[in-house]
This record gives sequence, structure tokens and C-alpha cells, in this order.
Amino acid sequence: KKLSFKNSGLWQGLRGRKIGIVFQDPATCLNPLKTVGKQVAEPLLLHKGLSPKEAEAETIGLFSAFGIQPAAQRIRQYPHQLSGGLQQRVMLAAAVACKPALLIADEPTTALDVTVQAQILKLLHDYVRQHRATLLLISHDLGVIAQLADTVLVMSSGTIVEKGSVYQIMQSPLHPYTKLLLASLPRLDRPLKLPLFENETGISESGCIFAARCPHCSPICLKCEPTPKLLGEGREVACHLL
Repeated sequence: KKLSFKNSGLWQGLRGRKIGIVFQDPATCLNPLKTVGKQVAEPLLLHKGLSPKEAEAETIGLFSAFGIQPAAQRIRQYPHQLSGGLQQRVMLAAAVACKPALLIADEPTTALDVTVQAQILKLLHDYVRQHRATLLLISHDLGVIAQLADTVLVMSSGTIVEKGSVYQIMQSPLHPYTKLLLASLPRLDRPLKLPLFENETGISESGCIFAARCPHCSPICLKCEPTPKLLGEGREVACHLL
């Protein structure tokens, strides 16, 4: 479905109902003046037309499902009374309250310890599997991407440079940026020194976004922006070398 329209009313009808968003930092996204229960109940009142009592009962059910216990007491607490992990669970509960078909998660595990991170990732995975929803995951954590993603789009400075299945990207990267990104992961069996680039001067606006840092940069890379090339099996790479 095409979503390039500018009508704010149409977007308001989609956000929360068809599209759920989990933001990076719940501490700055949750309203400090409202209880977390009221914030999760809001999309239920707005999009599903539930009564306040029905919305509260459904919110308690969501809190229980996402491990925010004791749910009946937690709904009356304010964001500052919850830990970072519980705040993120509240954000997730609000995002999926109306069972959206698309769930956008922007760095959902940032600043969480490993145990809580694993719990949040499981909740995301379970929701997508149970409701046959689509997850759009935005992350710099390659471990999280390998665990949750099916298809990966690699971006450099806001430009997509490579697309492929998670296996293709992790096992056989093609774009120089993707190769360096994966090579930067620490490995005991492979000591590696990566070049340090202090600036990116001398690039024209029409050139490749990665030209100044690319170890294989050629004159055409500085002049022309590469167009994505379809290489089969869902692979797309924007590079003059391919």
C-alpha cells in the first residue's frame, strides 16, 4: 500500500492502528505526567473505540502478557517509577495495543543490559510470529539484526548501499562499506587494523557517499553516484565495482 500521501488525517488513522512504533529511548517518549496505564490505553480508546473500563482491562492484559507485573498496580504508576527495561516493555505494549500489521522498532534494546535485551527481543519475535506482522528493525547492533531479521538493508550516511537476506549479508557481503562494517567486529582469531579517516573532504555531491572512506575508490566513484544493481536472489548493491 502506497504511503506517500501528505494528509495528516490519514496518517493519524494509520499510526497506532495499522503501524506501531517502538522508540529508542522510552524515558523521553513516555509522558511523565500520565500514568503508564493511561498511555497504553490511549490508542485503544482512540482507534478501537473501547470504553475507559474496557481499555483499562485490556491494558492490564497487555501488561501481564509483557511481564509488567503486578499489572493491576503497574498501570497506576508513572514512568519514573519503572526501570528502563519495564519502560521499554510499556512502549512495546502501547505499540502493539491495536495489533498493527507493521511494527517499527528503532534501536529497541539501546542502554539495556544483556538479560533485559534478550527479553525484549523475544517479545518482538513472539508478537511478529503470533500475529503474522512485519517488523521494520532499525539497529546498529549486528547481533540483534542476525537474530531477528530476514532481509537486511545496509545504509551509509542515510543511503542504502546493499540489500540481501540476512545470511547473504552476514556471510558474503559485497559492498565495501558492508565488508568493513562486518570486519570491524572483534574476533580473537583475526587481528585486523582498519584505516582511520579523520575527514571526508573533496567529495562532490554527485559522487558515491562512501568514496572518501572506500579502499577501492576510483575516479568514477568521485563523479557519479552508483545506481543499485540487481544481482539475483534479492541482492542489490550500489557500487561501481560490481
